[in-house]
Amino acid sequence: MKKQQIKAGMASVLAGFLAPAALIVPSASAATVTWNGNGDGGFNSGLNWVAGGILVDGDTAVFPVSANVQTANNDMTGLSLAKLVFSGENSGTSSRSYTITGNDLTITSGIDAIMTGSGGDHFVNLDVTLGADATFKTTGVNTLMVGDTGTVLSLGANDLTLLANGGSITLGGEIDGSGKLVLGGSGSVNMLATAATGYTGAVEITSGVFATTAETEGNIILSGGTLKGNSDLLGTITMSDGTIAPGNSPGCLGTGNLVFTGGSYDVEINGAAQCTGYDSMTVVGTVGLGSATKLNVSRLASYVPKVNDTFAIIVNDETDAVTGTFEGLANGASFTVAGYTYQINYDAGVDGNDVLLLVKATPATQPTTPDTGIGSMLTSPLTAALSALAALSVVGGLKFAEQRRR
Repeated sequence: MKKQQIKAGMASVLAGFLAPAALIVPSASAATVTWNGNGDGGFNSGLNWVAGGILVDGDTAVFPVSANVQTANNDMTGLSLAKLVFSGENSGTSSRSYTITGNDLTITSGIDAIMTGSGGDHFVNLDVTLGADATFKTTGVNTLMVGDTGTVLSLGANDLTLLANGGSITLGGEIDGSGKLVLGGSGSVNMLATAATGYTGAVEITSGVFATTAETEGNIILSGGTLKGNSDLLGTITMSDGTIAPGNSPGCLGTGNLVFTGGSYDVEINGAAQCTGYDSMTVVGTVGLGSATKLNVSRLASYVPKVNDTFAIIVNDETDAVTGTFEGLANGASFTVAGYTYQINYDAGVDGNDVLLLVKATPATQPTTPDTGIGSMLTSPLTAALSALAALSVVGGLKFAEQRRR
């Protein structure tokens, strides 16, 4: 046999052996591709990317301060990126704002809004699907909004960490899936997104501020941070640490079961009307206060409560009794904040299961400067059986727990 035939045969065998392995080698390695906006604004044009690059699956797309155009359109189909990154030093006096629109986009790692200096306000206004657990992050004064009217953020079974290390993150549009939202960082997260049919995810708050709106749904788990805003559609709220502060000075939160084992419940009083005048929670379910959650009460602006004024700070549905008490505050106990003495009862209201504050005494001389902070509470061993009778006659009209969406 000639040498050429032997070489040809060996080459054929080797090619057959290597062919299956070749199938698992990606056609292109993931890369970092930087936007310059010199073309028509589309992802699919090399003119819009430094060195004429075009995005492929797995790439990280960087949108710098220095780009000529801050509007980009995803005109590619089925694109899956590791990250979107908005970065660079903004030495100007105004923010640099990017807006991303177009076709659906899958994200497998996250979205970073990390411009330095004056930062930027960035909008990702398209359908986003998580291909794995991911993190949306802001730093400094950057803001990031993901989702808008008509868009869907699809979590699938993946968890999304919202890390607002300064700045803020806002979720808009609609949210779907069973994955968790995990809140961290020192900034704020605003929940404007509505829950899609079948959404079963929960929100875990470890730090930062989570602000709800009227459409916010789902279970809430606090181990730190702050829950605030107005919503009557929340599921079970469980707090082991952190703060619940209904409304936006003041307001109401509506929830399913309420379970406290720690943390604090902050109530602001600025009038006699529930929700518009003072903070409150309405519960469709059970109320378990444990024994380790602090109650912080503050009086805002120039509002001056009178003796025998009442504030229903938790309105419980049906007839199930409240279990547990706030730390150091037994049923009928009194405490004083900035000269005002309040008595707390856990068996008030028409059904005898609301939590009510009754003003027992006011300062002999009204303060010229209102108490605008959270006062430290001094508890006393006073008990007052008459307070329960007084509470029964004043809270009936306050209940609106049945407004919660069934």
